[in-house]
Amino acid sequence: MADHHCRTTKKLSCSLALNREDEKQWRAEDLEQRVLDNARAIWSRFTERTRYEVNERAEQLRSIGNLSALVAGFAMTSFLQFTFSNNEAVKAVILGFGISTAFVVALSMNSMSMCGLIQASVFKMSHTFICEQEEEAFMIEAWDFAQSYQPGRQPPQPRRSFSKFWDMRCESEWRRAFYMFSTAVPIMLGNLTFASWIKFHDLQEVAIIMSAMLGVGILLFGVMQGHWFSYIAGPSANIKTRKMPVARQPAGLPFDWHLPPASPRKTPASSPMGNRCLVCQLQRQSSAREQHALVATEGLNGTLPFSVSVSSFLALILPSLHAVQSNAQAFCTSTAAGLEKNAVHSSLAMVSH
Repeated sequence: MADHHCRTTKKLSCSLALNREDEKQWRAEDLEQRVLDNARAIWSRFTERTRYEVNERAEQLRSIGNLSALVAGFAMTSFLQFTFSNNEAVKAVILGFGISTAFVVALSMNSMSMCGLIQASVFKMSHTFICEQEEEAFMIEAWDFAQSYQPGRQPPQPRRSFSKFWDMRCESEWRRAFYMFSTAVPIMLGNLTFASWIKFHDLQEVAIIMSAMLGVGILLFGVMQGHWFSYIAGPSANIKTRKMPVARQPAGLPFDWHLPPASPRKTPASSPMGNRCLVCQLQRQSSAREQHALVATEGLNGTLPFSVSVSSFLALILPSLHAVQSNAQAFCTSTAAGLEKNAVHSSLAMVSH
């Protein structure tokens, strides 16, 4: 019997040890899966940000390219369909018209071509930042980070990003294209001024009015350009991703992947802080009781006239209530006596029959 008990005990201990080992293995696998989930969450955030940046830059390039093509088309159309007579008096104006037309077409076409080339390069290189090889390299870095974590370290970031590619290869070219477009617009307005003097050389009043209005348009364009230039292509437009400062303490989940959430501190009752907390609780309870008593007193004081009126009303109707009760009792007794008499008469009649 003792041997059987020992064998049973050994089996139970072995099974418990196996269960502990299985639980440890499951726990390790669960932690590994959580590390993988955290890494995938950061990678998915990176891919979404990359797609957003690519779409934003493509729309930016497309808008400037379309406007440049529009300005170049206007300049070429006005040059090809504009007719005038060779007049010696307006030779300088004709020279200005030709030079301005050439500048507008050249600057606008170059700006449009540069925006198109940059956009093609962006679309070609964008998928290389979120390919399978980059994801694999990032997952390995995330695993190494989780295995050799130290408090204060930040999670890894992908080595290659679209923002770095844009800053190194595309930002300067984009600014150059924007400068050419911004220069072509006022020259286009000046070209229209020269065209007005050529077209209306016999009517100088019309040419003067058109020149004044186009001059106002050039001034307004300069004001708008100065207001929005710093946001589009100025120094403040080059906003790079700022690195977070290194934390002196653990940053918490999900950044500190291997650490559990911090448990709240429990203050022992025997400590001075615990006694102070108990005293504070007692003070709060006593103050709450005083408030309830005050509210009850105020309620009684507020309902006193109502209670007096109710008592006087009851004093008036109580006699009538007593009279009604006595009449009801007398009616019930008389009704019961009549029913008993009827029952006796019916029983006697049945006996006689």
